[in-house]
Amino acid sequence: MNNREREKKSNYFVISQTLWIQAGEGRFFDLEKRVELKEEAGIDVPHQDVEKVADLEFTFEGEKTLMHVHVFLAQAFTGTPTESEEMRPRWFSVDELPFSDMWPDDHMWLPVVLRGGKVRAAFHFRGHNDILSQRVEEVDAFT
Repeated sequence: MNNREREKKSNYFVISQTLWIQAGEGRFFDLEKRVELKEEAGIDVPHQDVEKVADLEFTFEGEKTLMHVHVFLAQAFTGTPTESEEMRPRWFSVDELPFSDMWPDDHMWLPVVLRGGKVRAAFHFRGHNDILSQRVEEVDAFT
């Protein structure tokens, strides 16, 4: 699997009847992200149907970059998820998530979210496959 395929599979995926997607940068799901989501995925998500479920930080050995990812959960959407240059939607049951095709940290925080929790986590990688350290905590809310 090349990096582009891995990026698509790990950043954008659909589980059961709930759509998970990364739509731009920022800690709030705002109008700009709704527009981007419509353009990239072919769906519209009402603002009131979106909940922040994870706050993730990634650092990489030998790099100064900090990647900060805010994960939102949409319980409802209109439209049909459509493949684009940015994403390739696929349906998975929770029991059949392809963790082996996803980023190595996903199995550490995603199960918490799937059972209804919220997560704050930090991961330090060597390259993109080796986690050198991690901190994963379940939280009640984000401030």
